[in-house]
Amino acid sequence: MISGDANLEISKLWMHKGAWQGSCTLDEQLVDAINPYLDEGEGGGKPYRLKANEGLSYIGSYVLGMGFVLEPEEAQALIERDPNNKDVLFPYLNGEDLNSRPDQSPSRWVINFFDWPLGRFGDVLPISGEPVVDAIRRSAPMRFEDSPVDADSRWELPKDHIGVLTGELDKRRVEWLRLGVVPADYPGPVACDYPRCLEVVERLVLPERLGVNDRGAKYYWWRFIRPRGELYGLLAEATSCLATSLVSQYFNIVRYEPGIVFAHRCAVFPKVKGGFLGTIQSSVHEVWARNYSSTLESRLNYSPSDCFESFPMPGELQGVERAERGFEHARARLAKACSGGLTMVAQRLHREADNIQETEAFRVAYASLDLAVTKAYGWDDLDLGHGFHETPQGVRFTISPEARKEVLRRLMKLNHERYAEEVAAGLHDKKGKKGAGVSGPGSGARRGRKPNNPTTIAESQTTYNEKPAANLFDTQLTLGEMED
Repeated sequence: MISGDANLEISKLWMHKGAWQGSCTLDEQLVDAINPYLDEGEGGGKPYRLKANEGLSYIGSYVLGMGFVLEPEEAQALIERDPNNKDVLFPYLNGEDLNSRPDQSPSRWVINFFDWPLGRFGDVLPISGEPVVDAIRRSAPMRFEDSPVDADSRWELPKDHIGVLTGELDKRRVEWLRLGVVPADYPGPVACDYPRCLEVVERLVLPERLGVNDRGAKYYWWRFIRPRGELYGLLAEATSCLATSLVSQYFNIVRYEPGIVFAHRCAVFPKVKGGFLGTIQSSVHEVWARNYSSTLESRLNYSPSDCFESFPMPGELQGVERAERGFEHARARLAKACSGGLTMVAQRLHREADNIQETEAFRVAYASLDLAVTKAYGWDDLDLGHGFHETPQGVRFTISPEARKEVLRRLMKLNHERYAEEVAAGLHDKKGKKGAGVSGPGSGARRGRKPNNPTTIAESQTTYNEKPAANLFDTQLTLGEMED
C-alpha cells in the first residue's frame, strides 16, 4: 500500500433523460438554474468571435528542439566570435519568465533562422560536411526528380538571357524556396551564412527532429516548426506589445518592446493602444476569460480564440489609459518591494493579512482600473463590490460574486449585439464560419514573422525578411498545432 497525498481530481457525472424538475445545487449552494458553462443562471447562448478582434492576438513561436535555446553567456559568446550572428540570436521569453522574474525579462536566448533556406548550391553543413543539396535531396528525393536543382541555376536572369521566361523563373524561385536550397546568386540570407549557429542546430536539433513523427519537422530541421511570421511582421511596425502566459495560476499582462522571440506558451498582442492593457488586465476581462477558457489542473488555460476574440471591447479607452498607468506603476512598486515576480505580486494582492503600503496601493490601483473599465462600457450603475471574495480559485481580492454574474450577462449581451452588427455589415459569411462560436482552446493560433535583431545581449536593431517561403509539408505540420 502506498501512503501519501495523491494529486488527483475526480469529476462525477450523472445523466438524466427529460426535463429536470428537482432543485439545483452548485458548489453546495441552492441556485435557481445552472447554465451549460456550469455557472449559476439560465443559458444565455454562446459568445461569437468578433471581426473587430481578428488579428489582434497571436500564439508565440513553437520551436520544437531545445537545441535552439541558449543561455545568455552562450549567445554572447557567439556574437563575440562573429558579430554577424546577432542577426539570428534573440532573447527568448516563456511564461515562467513573465510570471517569475522580477523584471519579467527573458532568461534565455534562441537561434532563429526564420523561414530562410538552408543554404545555396555549393554550401556544406558545418559538422558533417555534407553538401546542402545532397542533404536536401536525401530528405525529399521525390521532390527533386521534378525540381530545377543544378549548380548552374541562377536566381537572377543574365542580361543576354535566351529561352527562359520571367514567369518560368518565378516558378523556379518558388520551388527553390520550398525545397530550402537556392542558387549561388540568391540575394537573401540563408542558414549557412551563420555556420557557428547552424553548427549548434545541426548538433543538437537535427537528431531530435529526425525522431519525431512529422515530415515537415524532419525536413525543415533548421527552422522553428511554427515561426509565426505574421506576428513578427506586425511587431516590426510596433513600438511595444503585450504578452501573457497561456497557462498560469494568476492572469498577468505585461508590456514588452519588440526584438524578442515569444515561446508558444505565450499569447501576444502586437497592436497596442492606450487603455488596451488595462482593459485586458481588468477583472471584467478576467471574469470572461475564466468562464470561456479551460483549466489545466487549477490554472487558467488562456485561449485567445475563445476568450479574447469573442470579448467585446469598450469604445472609449481614454479613462482606462489613465488608470492603466497607475496600475502598472503600483504593480512595479510592489514587485520591487517584495523582490519577486508577478506571481508573488498576485499572491500578496490576494492575501488579506498583507497590508504593507505597496500592497494596499496596488489594491487601490486594481480597483480603480476595474472602475475605469466599467465606466468605459457606460456601466455607471454597476456596483463592483471589491473585496476578498471566495472564488473557484480560492479567496481573491476581486469584484463580488454578484458583480461577476452581472458582468458576464452584460458582456454576453454586448457580444451578441456586436456580432449582429457585423453580420448586418456583411463581415461574416452566411455559414457563420468566420464568426463561429468559441470552440477548443488554442484554435486561434496564428503564424508569425521575423522579429527585431538584437545587436548585443542588451540592445537591438531591426531587419526583416520580406516574404515567408512556402512549405513542402503545409498539410503535414500538425505536431506544433497540437502542442499549442
